[in-house]
Amino acid sequence: MQRALIQTLTLSLLVALAGCDASSLPSIDMDWTRMSQPTARVRTVDIVEQTEEGARLEFTIELSNPNEVALPLLVTDYEVSIEGGSRFSFVDTVNRTIPARGTQSIRVAAAVPTRGRDLTGAAYSVNGLVRYLLPGELPNLAVESGIPPPAVGFTLAGKLGQEGS
Repeated sequence: MQRALIQTLTLSLLVALAGCDASSLPSIDMDWTRMSQPTARVRTVDIVEQTEEGARLEFTIELSNPNEVALPLLVTDYEVSIEGGSRFSFVDTVNRTIPARGTQSIRVAAAVPTRGRDLTGAAYSVNGLVRYLLPGELPNLAVESGIPPPAVGFTLAGKLGQEGS
């Protein structure tokens, strides 16, 4: 599907720019079909602060890039569920880059109501997507046109405040 989308975008771009001087065309020499998707995993979950009214949780997500080119990260969309049926959605701007053949850790936060209870030991789950840009101008044009950029998913469940969380 990604290949068909790229081919369609390439053809559309070439048709739209057919009358332009070749020096003004964006670079489309990147072979995105040879790119591997990065991986993401939640490394840590911390209760950073907790009061009678609420708690701040922080999640460390480690992203690995197997490709020969760096991948700029854009945004992460994620959902946190806490034992007792509470589910919360968040969007966080990332503004980081996964280096070529390297890793990058990001921290995202979730503020959740506690309703007077201690969340230590409460079951949780977190899952979401980290969106990134492919190299070159064509993917940038696609994103600017409203086509969502590619994403890598992450998920983890456990008990808050316990070793290994």
